[in-house]
Amino acid sequence: MDFDEKTYQLIEKYLAGKMHGPELIDFEKKIESLPQLKDEIAINKELLAHFDEGHVVTKSDIELVQFLGGQEAEAFKAKLNVAQKKVNSSVKTETTKVRKLGMKPLAIAASLLLLVGVFFFINSNGNTPENIFASYDKPVEINLIQKGLDGMGLSNIQNLFNNQKYSETQNLLTPILDTLSKENPFWFDLSLTQGLSFLALDENEKAKNIFKDLKNSEFVDSPKANWYYILTLLKQGEKETTVQEINSYLNSGKKYKKKELQSILSELE
Repeated sequence: MDFDEKTYQLIEKYLAGKMHGPELIDFEKKIESLPQLKDEIAINKELLAHFDEGHVVTKSDIELVQFLGGQEAEAFKAKLNVAQKKVNSSVKTETTKVRKLGMKPLAIAASLLLLVGVFFFINSNGNTPENIFASYDKPVEINLIQKGLDGMGLSNIQNLFNNQKYSETQNLLTPILDTLSKENPFWFDLSLTQGLSFLALDENEKAKNIFKDLKNSEFVDSPKANWYYILTLLKQGEKETTVQEINSYLNSGKKYKKKELQSILSELE
């Protein structure tokens, strides 16, 4: 049922405690005889407990709010759809203004739904693999020279990578790696640098394959490659595989980034 402006003024007056005598008696009889009116009052009473009087509601307010909210907001969304019809029916053609309700129940409903919607949006999307990856996605610095690789003329690669010039890093790395076997002691660090470059360039599948190869190697730093392998899985949104990999790693007894991996696991589950 659509209520007219006068009814909304009476609702405002009733909830504000300004209705007395015969007027109050008549209005309460009307409430008992009209379930829709009773529902309208109950909703507005609940909403007013959380919000002050709102602003003039526009069509854009309503359209925005309707996109928000999770399962808990469905009741409000249904009510908002009804309210939208009331607003549309009272829009003046010459000004396209939405009518102002005395206590602005629609404004309050829209505000609460917006709050509920944002809350569920944050909680339903904040722990996605991609968002978790973003929280760990920080520039990495390498130190090839300190590891004794200066004999291969790698200072340029180190400088380019640390200055986040990843394409140029790849251009120098590729021909060198093409000449190295996996038994070469330099292979791990250079391959890890290549994988990190691919990850930074959003060539995620290439990065994942490199990290997977490295994590399964016998090198002492293989747990570091496992960490970046898991980050790449997160970036690609592979939740189930990420959970499996973290559990497998933690069960192995290895310690590298253990706390971070436990935290990621708790966010995913």
